[in-house]
Amino acid sequence: MVTVGISHYCEKARWGMDLMRKGQGKNFDYYESAHVPGLAALYTTALDEGVSATPIVKFGDGSVVWDSTSVLDKVVPPGFEAAGGREVEEWMDEKLGSGARCYAYYHLLGGDPEVLAELATDQTSLVESKVFGLMARKGMIQPGMKKFMGINKEAMEDSERTIRSVFDEIGKKIEDGGGGYIMGDRFTRADLTFAALASPLLNLSQFPNSQRLYARLPPALKDMSSSLRSHPAGLHAIRCYEEYRGGSMGKDGRVTKGVMKAVRVRQGQRNRMGAIAGIAAGIGAGTAALVGGVLGTMGS
Repeated sequence: MVTVGISHYCEKARWGMDLMRKGQGKNFDYYESAHVPGLAALYTTALDEGVSATPIVKFGDGSVVWDSTSVLDKVVPPGFEAAGGREVEEWMDEKLGSGARCYAYYHLLGGDPEVLAELATDQTSLVESKVFGLMARKGMIQPGMKKFMGINKEAMEDSERTIRSVFDEIGKKIEDGGGGYIMGDRFTRADLTFAALASPLLNLSQFPNSQRLYARLPPALKDMSSSLRSHPAGLHAIRCYEEYRGGSMGKDGRVTKGVMKAVRVRQGQRNRMGAIAGIAAGIGAGTAALVGGVLGTMGS
């Protein structure tokens, strides 16, 4: 599975893959190749030349699947999706997924470049981490990322309104449903999707690098995190991570609870020469190779 390590869409797919790995034992395993924004396209296009988005997975049968929802479709049992859950999941992908990405990156790209570099390179290779960190500290990567992602103050403010609206709607669904979950009385794809897509905004203990950097985040991000963590929907997302992030998936789609203290990339073998070649090309062309694929590699 090729990912942008920092991407919440990739975390959505990773969570599903982890549930299957623990639940199916020797019948299911996977490895992840996590990269910095932009450079992941060097690896996604090696699997499918028309795809620059992450996550993308090449399976043992030779099939290649991209997009977090499609990855879950491929790996998890049908019983994991509650009746009516697909519409809710796609709504959250569109609204919360894109909103959280815009809001978080607006503040990170305008904040301490050291924080941006450390978050974006968490669990990525040394060579990618060094080059991305250097470009971030020199302010070379931020303008390109803003341009290609369409990030500006107006978009950020619209994203904040969208995020709060989604949280209110999810909180209402949980309350009205009476079962303690978004769709019914058990943990389903809807809960996983919401928690994963909300994760960059919640300062979760399962992401120790983010917690370590929390004090250095821009004040607006910290204020948003504090507000959302106390919201009923935010409390639900925190509960999902505490109770189900380390869980396992049964063949009937039901998830057994389990604790995961820290989300870790199950890193496979890296193609370091490909990364080095891509980085060299990127430096030679200014920043075009690194930022040109940022929009796609943010994930879906």
